[in-house]
Amino acid sequence: MSETRAERVRRIRDTLECGMHRAVEIERGVHVVAMIERAKAFGGNADLCDAMREMALDQYRIRDTDMMNRIER
Repeated sequence: MSETRAERVRRIRDTLECGMHRAVEIERGVHVVAMIERAKAFGGNADLCDAMREMALDQYRIRDTDMMNRIER
């Protein structure tokens, strides 16, 4: 069974010990980055996908790779 968005947000909040608003923002960012990575894997323009990924990491302030590894889906 797949995890709901609310469950993912609560897991992120509990894992990173942050507020609910920040957890929602992180969940959104992780989702956007995952969509970009899927597009790249299925033949999207690699340079454009890389640029969009960098923008999403900056926009949602989730660049810290340690944090990304701790909250992976």
